Amino acid sequence: MKFLNSRENKILAFLILNAILFVTLFFFDLNKKIDIGNRKIIGTVEFKKNTVQRKLDDHIVWESLDTNSPITNKDTIRSESLSDAIIRLNDGTEINLDENSMFFLDITGEDPTISFDQGSIQIKKKDGSAGDLKIQSNNKTIEIKDGELNIQKGENGNFNVQVEKGNALITSGGKQTNVASGKQADLTGNNLAISNIPFDLISPPNNSIIQSNSDTKTVDFKWKANVQYSKLKFEISKNPNFTSIFKSSEYPKSSFTESLPLGSYYWRLVSDKGKSIPYRFHVFKEEELSLKFPENQTELTYVEKLPLVNFQWNRDQFTKEYILEISESPNFDSLLARQITRSNSFSMDNLNVGKIYWRVKAIPYSTDLPERTSSSRYFTIKKGSNFTEPKIERPINERFLVSAFKEQGILIWSSSSELVKYEVSISKENSFNNILMKKVSLRNFIQPKLNLTKGEYYWRVKGFSASGKESKYSSNGKFTLVDNASDLVDKKEESSSELEDSTVKKNEISQKLLKYPVDTVVDLSGEKSLSFSWNKDSSGFVYILSIYQDENGKKKPIHQIKTKESNYKLKDLTILDEGKFSWEVTVLSGTKQIRKESGKFIIALTKLRNLKPSDIEFISPSVLFREGKK
Repeated sequence: MKFLNSRENKILAFLILNAILFVTLFFFDLNKKIDIGNRKIIGTVEFKKNTVQRKLDDHIVWESLDTNSPITNKDTIRSESLSDAIIRLNDGTEINLDENSMFFLDITGEDPTISFDQGSIQIKKKDGSAGDLKIQSNNKTIEIKDGELNIQKGENGNFNVQVEKGNALITSGGKQTNVASGKQADLTGNNLAISNIPFDLISPPNNSIIQSNSDTKTVDFKWKANVQYSKLKFEISKNPNFTSIFKSSEYPKSSFTESLPLGSYYWRLVSDKGKSIPYRFHVFKEEELSLKFPENQTELTYVEKLPLVNFQWNRDQFTKEYILEISESPNFDSLLARQITRSNSFSMDNLNVGKIYWRVKAIPYSTDLPERTSSSRYFTIKKGSNFTEPKIERPINERFLVSAFKEQGILIWSSSSELVKYEVSISKENSFNNILMKKVSLRNFIQPKLNLTKGEYYWRVKGFSASGKESKYSSNGKFTLVDNASDLVDKKEESSSELEDSTVKKNEISQKLLKYPVDTVVDLSGEKSLSFSWNKDSSGFVYILSIYQDENGKKKPIHQIKTKESNYKLKDLTILDEGKFSWEVTVLSGTKQIRKESGKFIIALTKLRNLKPSDIEFISPSVLFREGKK
């Protein structure tokens, strides 16, 4: 190539290739899933509000943390505006992180260290753990053996350290100074000034949780003055810097009462002799500890194997752990089982025949909150002689487009947990004399993927236990395949107003952009890629494909590409898990957005056996077909 003949062009080509290589590595690291691997876990996030993130020491990507997320050695932790967290280390040390704060953890051997970068933190250190804890920032070091510290670092680099309990050894500018309980140290450059903490804030205590039965709560504030003052102001703010004041009062006595709406607040005292360190507290709506499954007075029947009972209850953000109690007595005088879990669900398959009562206790992470006990429920386990036949869930009297059924048609049923595989049959006759398909499924759904023509079809299911014993057939399900969108609505069953609504739906159907996967279950067992396809739009020539994972009803973006094609094959399946997903295609003409359309699907692997009712609802098509009246 003539381009590479000169030395300068060879150097330029080398630099371009290096740039491409490092950009590729950067985006790979940016988009890959973060795995803590065999890193040493040194603590747990006990509570967090809004956005709190961590970065592993060998990564450039920040990962969002949740309550109960593990903390590993050499993590960097940061919080954004209106965010905070409580982190408990394995030795019992508690670190409270205010908003817009960041620190680095290095708990190595007998010299644990926190490198404090910005913001405000509170530390509670218990004696007896390995070594003194060091908090370092620039050329300053704070050492604590046991006690409670409040540390603030301003934007100018100045420090304020308040020692509420215990002692702290502060090193600054080559000098060491001991700061005793009830004292505070102000560090400006290499200068250190020690004084009494002017006020002890008593109630509400720092990082306290105040629960309310309504949208407001009357809060009592109490404090004690340690100095003589001539001017005093009480202040409440929504931020730790008190740049905006929510409520203030001049010359209050030793207490103050204020009705506050739900939210997070900081409070402090400001006098001519100094000011207190801000204390933070939260006012939250009290949530009932309610039981979900099994429903009250449920009967669970089994034939060969005791049923797997799935217990589930609502999650509470202030609960550290739950205690599931199971008893044969409504008073819980004696327990069949007592299980402790951090999850809001638990499963058991060894319960006895008879009436069984259950309840849940919630143990809060904060001593400010009381333990709570739910009301109790009961269910009955009975032994039967025959398996209950599977129950058809979908489709029942529904219509599909012939062109869409092969890729988007899905048959779903429910059954006893003892049935481990199923035989699914499809026929054009209600008597099933002529069977078009007979397939075995290990799950409670199947995608026939048949090339069927226009007409009416019937389907049924029977199940088999692990021993090979079979159930009766389910009642017959029915679906109809049609060629045109205008035939999706059964005109005999529609009123004039319903027909008007269906006309709108038919127009929507004829203009659908997305093709696959839409309102379906995608089985990735043994697959190396996942294909997305959509129709070309005559108005645009560039498409943006965005893929999201559904996490508790929230869309988490996991992948995005721009293409001129009407299909895309996702080869990096490591970014996908089992569960619910959505995707959308945005059509662009130049920089102008022409249209956008989204669809939903569920990822399944071999180990996934059953769809839950919430999954079925998630992929329930609203435009592809319309259910007939029952």
